[in-house]
Amino acid sequence: MIVKERTFPKDIELLQTIERRLSDRHPQMGVVKDQLKYSLSGYKGELALNFPLSFLPNHY
Repeated sequence: MIVKERTFPKDIELLQTIERRLSDRHPQMGVVKDQLKYSLSGYKGELALNFPLSFLPNHY
């Protein structure tokens, strides 16, 4: 198995930056928050997968 370091996704960083810069009354703020929520939940799911995979042997 090839083990790679998991890095924080650039698209989540971008969405967090957009969320900080937009005003709360901006028409697209809801869309940005929803996309950020779904992206973060997917990333957290990937991180949660690391724990069970850590029990696999390094070599087959």
